[in-house]
Amino acid sequence: MDRPDAIEVHVEFVFGDTQSSGHVITRCLELPGSAFQLTPESIIGGCPIQSLELPPRALHPGDSPRLDLLGFRLRIRSDCARFHRGQRVVVERIRIIHYEASTA
Repeated sequence: MDRPDAIEVHVEFVFGDTQSSGHVITRCLELPGSAFQLTPESIIGGCPIQSLELPPRALHPGDSPRLDLLGFRLRIRSDCARFHRGQRVVVERIRIIHYEASTA
């Protein structure tokens, strides 16, 4: 994806059936050597994001922690119904941070 304010993610888990806010847990499909920050206008799959929660607690089959996941808390819990495991969605209206490679 060649947008300066968006990244593509793969939905791993969706939690929206509790009294708390809805959560979409994703795996980032891009951003090597970069990071990002949310803005007040950030959306995932067209749904407003309340916050980014790092890192979600999850394990690989061998019981090692999964450090490749991002947890998004949605502003509107019912928006969780728009997501399903395996879906690819775009996180938009973010600020990409590029890191310079060390030359030392």
